[in-house]
This record gives sequence, C-alpha cells and structure tokens, in this order.
Amino acid sequence: MFTGEIMAISVQCTSCYCTYKLGTKSCRKCKTNLQHHRKYKVMVKIRGRWKTKTVDSLKLAEQIEAKWKHDITIAAIMPEKIPVPTMQEVWDRFDKLHNSRLKSPRSWRKVWETRVQKRFGEIRLNEISPQDIAEFMCSMKSMRKTKGTRKPLAMETVAKNIKLVSRLFNYAIKNGLYEGINPTQKLDMPRYDNQVTNPLTDAELDRLMAVLDTWKNRMVALAFLFCLATGKRTGEVFNMTWQDVDYENNVIRFEIKSMVKGRYQYLPINDMMKNILAEAQAEKRTRSKLVFHSTNGKKIHYRWPWTRIKAAAKLRPKIRPHDLRHTFASRLISTGKVDLYTLQHILGHKTVTMTQRYAHLADELIKKGMKEADNILRYDKD
Repeated sequence: MFTGEIMAISVQCTSCYCTYKLGTKSCRKCKTNLQHHRKYKVMVKIRGRWKTKTVDSLKLAEQIEAKWKHDITIAAIMPEKIPVPTMQEVWDRFDKLHNSRLKSPRSWRKVWETRVQKRFGEIRLNEISPQDIAEFMCSMKSMRKTKGTRKPLAMETVAKNIKLVSRLFNYAIKNGLYEGINPTQKLDMPRYDNQVTNPLTDAELDRLMAVLDTWKNRMVALAFLFCLATGKRTGEVFNMTWQDVDYENNVIRFEIKSMVKGRYQYLPINDMMKNILAEAQAEKRTRSKLVFHSTNGKKIHYRWPWTRIKAAAKLRPKIRPHDLRHTFASRLISTGKVDLYTLQHILGHKTVTMTQRYAHLADELIKKGMKEADNILRYDKD
C-alpha cells in the first residue's frame, strides 16, 4: 500500500513499556490499567528499519501517522534526486566500463588527460554551458605546440577534444547520470580536411622495394612489405598473429581499426602475401604468436626502423608508413580493374566516403567510358 512499509499505532504501558493493540484495557505483564496509564506509539518500518514516535494522545498519534504516510507517498512518486556528477566522475565510469571497447582507448585517454580533464574535470555537467565549450575551443585554437615549435594546434586535435566532451555528455545522458542537454550540440564542430593522400612515386617505390629486399632486420622489412601488399594499416599488420592466418581456406583475418572493436575482415591470400608469410615463418626464432615480431618475440616498434629505411631509400621526409597504404590504394584504383566499392572493402573503410579520396585517380577510366558512350550513342547532325 505504501511501497511495502509497515505502519501502526499501538498503546504503550507507562510502567513496563510493553505495547499492545488499540483497545487493550490492561497490561498483561504488570496488570497496569491502560485506560488511565498509557501512551500511544507510532511505528513504521522503512527498508527494514523501524522508525518510532511516542506521544500522549491518540489524536496526535494519528496526525503523525498521516504525515508519515504523506512523506512516504511523496518519496515514492518523487524519489530523492541524485547529485549531477562532475565530468571527472563521468570519465571514471566511462573509462572503466566503456573506453576499453573503443577502437583506440589510449588515444582517448591521452586527450582526456592533456586538456579536457584540466578544463572540465571538477565541474558538474549542469554547470557546463555551450559558451564554456566555445571558449574552450577558442583557447585550443590559439594554443601553441611545445618543444621549440611555434605551430598552433591542428584543427583535428581541437575537434577530437570537443568530440570527447560530447561523447561524455552523451554517455551520461544514455546511462541516466544526467537529464540535461548536451551543450556541444549547439555549436558548430571544427572543420578540417584529413583526407590527405601521399603515395610513393614510381622511383620511390622501386628504391624502397630494393632496400626492403636486402634489409638485415627481415621481420621489420617483411612487415612493411606486407603493409604494401595488402593496403592494411601498420597496427593491423604488426598486431597480426598466426592464429589469424587460415591456410586451409586461404584467408587472413584482420581486426579493422575503423570497424566496431571485435569485428574482423577476411581477405584472400595472394601469391605475394603467401611468399612474405613463408619467409616470416622461416625467420621465426621464438614461440611468439605474432607473425612479425622482435628478437624477443614481442611487438615491433617500427618508428626508428622506418626512419632508417626511409633514409636508405631516399624517400621524401613527409613519407610515413601509412603512405604505403595510400600507395597500394592509388595503384590499385589506377589499374581500372577495381571499382571504389571493392577498394572500400579491401581497405576496410566503414563507409565509401573515405575511399572517395582516390576517385580522381579513375579519371582516365571515366574518359574512356564517355568515349565508349559516344561510340554507342553517336548523334551526327546533317
């Protein structure tokens, strides 16, 4: 009736303090006449604990009982509000329960610790306004990089900080931690173009292949060759294990960065991939599960090896290991035998939008297609 609580008014003996039902005339323990020597005890049990009040008159006891019933009813309809959490509290819960399932948890944790925590960590969500977010965005745009450089923060970095703030608000709303609005929805997100392609030239590719073929650290060289042969990201290749290689069905499983964590892509093994895997198997000296590993069987940190390989191959300073992926995609689409939809699935892009950056390389195919249409649908005016 009242959310499961027990409530009653009893008669209490003033001599031995025993309680009885209303209407009892004498105490069964001390024989005191309860019509002249009595008090009234109001009792209620809430969540397993008793709350009591003893008064001199029945009328007052009934008033107290009515008030308690009212309070219990109001509490059931309008439960006590939980304080709005701070951004730090939301992050702690997000990082513990959800962040590990993201595609790059360490990257988001770095974004949080570098700027967002310092600006909003101790502030409650309902105290953060769109104006605060806008000011945070402007302050980042005017920031300068350290270590002797004077370049402003990249717009991509600014956008990632705002995205984390937005993600934490959405997480709090979705999980019932906050009932307000997401203030970032009222702002225009920073715009930037991250669709940069920087493929190797023919001469650079020839020099790189020559260097990799003779590089002493074969595991490193084979890993970069595999990136070039498959168009996979370096993280997808350097984290690959022998368990991902299925010779029976002639496919390799990749955990794709742009997809949901835990989902995989399967690619057929071509001859070049098969030769690289065979050499990696022959070079294996430990019980490591990794296909490409260091001398002690651990994951290869390729930053410094790539610097030396790049210098040996005389590549442009701006060439990165990720540009091996761009080289693969650019040359594949330029053959005219692979369409954008197929390239999207080979590269593991979540949407075709990212693959569109290579569309201009198919211009010659478009010209050939329009010329063929001209031949088929020729219109000559006499």
